[in-house]
Amino acid sequence: MRRGSNAYDRGYQDGLYTGANDARRGQSYDPERSHFYKHGDYGFLSIFSFRDTYKQAYRDGSLRGYEEGYSHYQNYFSGGQFHR
Repeated sequence: MRRGSNAYDRGYQDGLYTGANDARRGQSYDPERSHFYKHGDYGFLSIFSFRDTYKQAYRDGSLRGYEEGYSHYQNYFSGGQFHR
């Protein structure tokens, strides 16, 4: 799978939220701590891809999203609510 795929996009969105939320709460930077990253197969449907391929694309997106969210969490939280 490549960037732009469903797995990558889903991972990016999950990572974005997790990273922004960790930074907002003063947690250390650790994208692999997330249960989303550890499982890495949220939204997997076997008719569309192989599990390992999906998991890698999801994790790639998750890492990228986490970095963005953590680095710029102020852009994603206002009034205590997460906004994309």
